[in-house]
Amino acid sequence: MLTSHIIFWEIFPLRQPVIRTFVINDTVWAGTVNGIAYANINSALPIQSNWKNFSTANSVLLNNQINSIIYFDHKVFFATDRGMVYFQNNTLNTFAPMYNGSPIVNPIIDMAVKDNSLYFATYKDTNNIYKVDRK
Repeated sequence: MLTSHIIFWEIFPLRQPVIRTFVINDTVWAGTVNGIAYANINSALPIQSNWKNFSTANSVLLNNQINSIIYFDHKVFFATDRGMVYFQNNTLNTFAPMYNGSPIVNPIIDMAVKDNSLYFATYKDTNNIYKVDRK
């Protein structure tokens, strides 16, 4: 039997719909239309000051729309409407894999990991699936 216990965490100053959630180790990640929020799951999560946020205003995010979150190669990746970024060593970094000599910065709708590869799907301008292998 599945039981539920619902807790509301206000992670941004204004209530935002959370599009994606992801938990890795002791960190819960939330992707919204206004960026990324994260907090330690062992902290008092309902307290807004325990959450840290990334947006286009304070980070390398090129777009605040977070469509997907995944863990790959010891990094947390975020798919946006203008490519990808990843979080590693307490820093958010840009990530633009190359395809035919050009960086992929298309809108990315979803990501998946299988073995040593990251797969991601683009939409809007192009509708392709790409594969990035772990180095």
